[in-house]
Amino acid sequence: MAEQIVVVEDDRELREFLDEVLRGTGYVTHSFGSAEAALRHLETARPPDLVLTDLMLPGLSGQDLLREMKAKLPRVSVLIMTAFGTIASAIELTREGAFDYLTKPLGTEHLLHAVARGIAAGHTKRRAVSPHPALSGFIGDDACMLRLEDLIERAAS
Repeated sequence: MAEQIVVVEDDRELREFLDEVLRGTGYVTHSFGSAEAALRHLETARPPDLVLTDLMLPGLSGQDLLREMKAKLPRVSVLIMTAFGTIASAIELTREGAFDYLTKPLGTEHLLHAVARGIAAGHTKRRAVSPHPALSGFIGDDACMLRLEDLIERAAS
């Protein structure tokens, strides 16, 4: 099954470009112009393999989305994109759990490399032996099982 990526970018042209590049590489994309729309999608959809989000969004920011993702789906890698990158913001977002921090304009090769690394890291997190005994013995990666495992992991913490 092809990896699924949620793209959150308020600039329509850039969002369409990201969709085209990622789909051309074989990924399935679900694209949104706001963090709120992406979160509504994530409430009912299979957890994605990766979230690629702009930092500066109308309404909830990419940083807000990162926090929501880490609380609800901690095993999903989140890549942050921004045209206003600083070392301080990169450090802060990485400490909050961002897998990587990309500055615009995005180079296609650099983007695809970061996406592949992020997806691989997410797969590794899902395959890792859980430190919580409650999770030993769960097998499967359908949407219900992934949500159940995430819920148990958060409750066990």
